[in-house]
Amino acid sequence: MKDRDLKPRKAPQQERSRETIDAVFEAMLQVLERQDANDPSMQAIAERAGVSVGSVYQYFPSKAALVNSLIAFHLRKQAEIVERAIEQATGLEPEAGVRFLVDAIVDDKRSQTRVERGLIRYFLRAGDLMTLTQVDERMVGAVHRFLVTLGPKVRATDLQLAAFIITNALRTSVLLSIVQAPERLEDPRFKEELVHLVLGYLSPQT
Repeated sequence: MKDRDLKPRKAPQQERSRETIDAVFEAMLQVLERQDANDPSMQAIAERAGVSVGSVYQYFPSKAALVNSLIAFHLRKQAEIVERAIEQATGLEPEAGVRFLVDAIVDDKRSQTRVERGLIRYFLRAGDLMTLTQVDERMVGAVHRFLVTLGPKVRATDLQLAAFIITNALRTSVLLSIVQAPERLEDPRFKEELVHLVLGYLSPQT
């Protein structure tokens, strides 16, 4: 598949166009929430969205392009969740702040496990690594800003590197749980262990 087949034809400019895109995204998410869902056709997605298949192709040259745009949209929403959690955590003691962060990451994934599994499956087929990298950098940046506010309450280290390790340790633990054992997200011990992981890593050396 050529790279141009993975990109949207154009971005929506008017409110009606954005509403069409939102409806298509929502239809795709509804399909992913069905445990027995087969790989849907563009026609099926359009019908569920209540729009013509021509309207879908007006923006997306292929289903891969649609899925990539949906993944990018989904990733950006996750980055916003992390950023909001960091805003709420700023000024708190390390433990309370880390709990805000862990709760935000785990609870968001727990609420839509089927969607996440479907998006992971599609991303492994033809995901846009550049988009993923940009969102990762955005999340790491938010965690880094939080670590800076903690000052001497955390050990002296390269905080940018620490932010990268913390962000990806949490996200990887959650994503692997979604794929391998989604019930783990319902276990309160899972979040407690993640909190202890981060606090132990950040603890000032004595």
